[in-house]
Amino acid sequence: MKDFNVKINYLWVLFFIFLPLLNVRIPLLVFNISISMLILIAIFTWNVLKNRFVINFPRHSLLAIIFIYLAWTVTGSLYSLNQTLAFKKIIELIFGVFIFITTYNYFIKDKFEQLKKYYIIMFITSGLFLGFLLYKYLFIFDVDYLGLNYQYPTQGGKNSLAFFLAFIIPVLFSLLLTDIKSRKLKILILPFTIINLLALFFVSSRGAWLAVGVTLLINIIIAGKKGLKIIILILIIISSFILFSPDYQRDRLLNLFSSEDEIAQGSSLSLRKGLLNLSVELVSEKPFLGWGTGSFSTLSKENGYGGLTSHNDFALVAVENGIIGLILFILFIGTLIFLSIKYLKFYYNDWEKKGLLNSILAITLYLFFINAVDSIFLWLNIGLLFALITLRKRQIG
Repeated sequence: MKDFNVKINYLWVLFFIFLPLLNVRIPLLVFNISISMLILIAIFTWNVLKNRFVINFPRHSLLAIIFIYLAWTVTGSLYSLNQTLAFKKIIELIFGVFIFITTYNYFIKDKFEQLKKYYIIMFITSGLFLGFLLYKYLFIFDVDYLGLNYQYPTQGGKNSLAFFLAFIIPVLFSLLLTDIKSRKLKILILPFTIINLLALFFVSSRGAWLAVGVTLLINIIIAGKKGLKIIILILIIISSFILFSPDYQRDRLLNLFSSEDEIAQGSSLSLRKGLLNLSVELVSEKPFLGWGTGSFSTLSKENGYGGLTSHNDFALVAVENGIIGLILFILFIGTLIFLSIKYLKFYYNDWEKKGLLNSILAITLYLFFINAVDSIFLWLNIGLLFALITLRKRQIG
């Protein structure tokens, strides 16, 4: 058994090494599967065989909400306008449940302390990967933005990168802002934090900035007088970018939330507003059941938006699965936010647990600006949250 645990631990180390490598993917049928997902499949299979097909499920009302939401999404595929996309979305959500079950079953077995080590590994990998991308885009390609492709400059995949940054930066902040014995660890992680912040800056995602910013604000409220550290950190970050950035990047930062571009045809903000207005119109036509899972792209193409998706998971669910689906989705995401804030008070001095809860807050808030409910980062965090709640219940008897 000890040998088995050591080998599973090595697989989890590999998983967190490859987790930030968003562009390392393998094509499989209509999907592109990441290396980290393949490693997770290996962990799940090995674990299930070793434990004679015994799988643990958390006892929590959130689990029921998740499965009812998934069942409603599957029902929506029966009358979808695009059966291929519906099938793809359902498989991706099933993968999501698989991720959280695999994560939960490992971390409830007195393995939660390992999360510190896994996070540190992920910090280093992400810092090296993002540092390489920053070098390629800013110095080799000579452009003023950041993308995922390292062979040629493109903004393709920018949203995936921004979602990852919203996932990891709150954990990095939690480590730096928590009083821990090892100052060497903070010094080690500081350069990787700066690299992640630079990546967020050059990705220029309003949604990611808002998600991280609101998460820090919630921490300030919970921390009370201790929140001064967070305020100082925010001021240092903003001041540094304004003082040391080139003119065009300084203007970009200062105008990040400006509405001046709103009237410009094709601007990001005007496009999102147009898609939101379209969503309202489509919901009014089929309010209860929606148009069917995976139908939004077909509808946006018919209405002059070139097959684009909604850039907002709440709008997407409302259009495709109706008001019933939207209520289930709000219960799902709302419960995640509630539980994160609730347990943040208990674990405010444990950086890895606080980091997890802050990460959940940031990425769930980001769903207002992106379509990422099927993301590995969301479902990984759900599995870790369930494990944390289960361990908390064991501690209090």
